[in-house]
Amino acid sequence: ALPICPGVPAAVAPGRPPRKLPRCGEARQLAKGASASPEAKAPADKELQWLQQRCAEIAFTLRLRLGTEAEVEEARRTVDALFEFVRELDGLSQQLNLTAEVCFQELLSRLFGGVGRDFDSQHGAGSVPMHQAKVLDRSRRLADAKVSAAMISAVGAQRVDAFVEHVHTLRAAVKLKVEDANDLKTARACLKDAHSFFTVLDAYAQRRELSLYEAYTQIDAGG
Repeated sequence: ALPICPGVPAAVAPGRPPRKLPRCGEARQLAKGASASPEAKAPADKELQWLQQRCAEIAFTLRLRLGTEAEVEEARRTVDALFEFVRELDGLSQQLNLTAEVCFQELLSRLFGGVGRDFDSQHGAGSVPMHQAKVLDRSRRLADAKVSAAMISAVGAQRVDAFVEHVHTLRAAVKLKVEDANDLKTARACLKDAHSFFTVLDAYAQRRELSLYEAYTQIDAGG
């Protein structure tokens, strides 16, 4: 199970079941702790533990280079961009009364040129390994549903092309195959957690007058 955000008490009222605890979506509260009263701040050791646990999870779920200051900054920008992309994709799918899965598969189809490709003939692409790169051809079904035309009508061809680039980046960054609804749900959770990590790490760095890279190496080394 993923760790709950630090500083949240596990209060249980007498005779009542434990209330549902906030999870890492509470990262904004941790980030705000820098300007909050001392009573409202999460204990430093709890924050450090949370960051260390999340750091390990990111290394397990995401394919990011974090060896230099430039790479850490680039990783943060990538995570932020992909996090926003998934939010936009969810919004677009609701606008078109489609599932996010269908919209994502249309973007996948465009990434591969919009033409059918035999599954067995597909190979790895760049940093995406073969087992993750292969996708089923759904171009005929998507064409029948006129998904491409609907997306272009809603946001324009240039924005759709930008979405395709985000799909390429997402497939390279996430250490899992992203194709169907369950895959997309998992990728969304990974990006949300990574976005929370960098948000809290940035606040941690600012309080200690460190660069993001210095804070990351401190966390990665065990504090």
